[in-house]
Amino acid sequence: MKNKPKIISISRRTDIPAYYSDWLIHRMKIGYTVYPNPVSGKPVFISLQPEHVKAIVFWTRNPIPLFKHLDFIDENYKHYMHITINGLPRLLEHNNPSVDSIIEAVKKLSKRYGTEYVQWRFDPIILSTVTPEDFIIRRFEYIAAQLKSYVKNCYISFVNLYKKTEINFEKVEKRDRIRFKHPTIEQELSIIKIISSIAKGYGIKLHSCAKDHLSQIDNVQIAQCINVDLVNKITGIPLKSYSLQKSREGCHCINAPDIGYYDSCPHGCIYCYSNKSPGIAMTNAKKYREFGFPMDGLDMPGRDDKQLKLF
Repeated sequence: MKNKPKIISISRRTDIPAYYSDWLIHRMKIGYTVYPNPVSGKPVFISLQPEHVKAIVFWTRNPIPLFKHLDFIDENYKHYMHITINGLPRLLEHNNPSVDSIIEAVKKLSKRYGTEYVQWRFDPIILSTVTPEDFIIRRFEYIAAQLKSYVKNCYISFVNLYKKTEINFEKVEKRDRIRFKHPTIEQELSIIKIISSIAKGYGIKLHSCAKDHLSQIDNVQIAQCINVDLVNKITGIPLKSYSLQKSREGCHCINAPDIGYYDSCPHGCIYCYSNKSPGIAMTNAKKYREFGFPMDGLDMPGRDDKQLKLF
C-alpha cells in the first residue's frame, strides 16, 4: 500500500484529545482510521502508520486526557497543538473545563515541547448581552497574562454564523433572553486593536483566522492554522509541495484530512459548526465513547498486516 505522508488534523470535527484519546491510541496501534464522507456518507480511510504521517495537528479545549499517551505519541509522530481558551459563560459553553485548569495544562505542554508548541486559540469572539466588548477584553487580558512566556501565538476569530449556528443561537435567545450582536468591520477592528496591544505587551503574536482585514492592525498577521513553517520546523524535513485546503471562506490552511465524526463533541458550545445541536452531540458521544465510532469495524482496502509496525 503506497501512501504519501500526510498531515493529519485531529480534529476540527470533534474534540478527540478531550473525549476520545484512548480510542485514538487504539486506532494508531491498529494503523488506520475511517470516517464517513460528510456529503456521500461513504467511508474514508486514513492510514495512521507512522511512516504515512508527516505530522499531526491536534485541536482541543482539554488536552489533559491525552497526557498519559504523550510518550507513545512522541515515539511515533511529530505534532503540535491548538488549544482553545476563551472563558465564555456556561450559557454558551456548557461543559468546558475551567480556564485555570487548561492554562496549567498549557504550561505543562510548553515546558515539555517549547513555547511554539501550543497555539492558543481565543476564538470565537462572540458579542452579546452576556459577553459585551469589555468582557471579551478582560477575559483576553487575564488569559494572556497567565500564558506569558508559555506561548508565542494566539489565533483569533469572530463567530461564523453557519445555518446550524444561527438555529442554536435563536434557541438560546428565546430560552435565556440573550441578545447576540453582529459586529461591523469597524467594530471588529476596534476590538482587535485593543486585544493586539495587550497581546504585544505579553510577547504574544496574534493570527487572524478567516478575517484577513484584521491583519492591517499592528501585531496581527493572517492565520495559517495548519502551518507549513511549523510543520517544517517540527519535522526537520521541508515540505516539497503542498496545497491549500479551505475549510471555510478566508481559510489559508494547508491540506490535512480531519479524522473523527461530526455531531460527537459533548462540550456543548452553542456556536459549534460541527454539531447540529449540543443535545444530539451528547447522545452520540455517550454511545461512541462506549462502543467506538460506527465505521471502526471496516477493514482498510489494500491493507497489508505484514507491513504494519508492531507497537
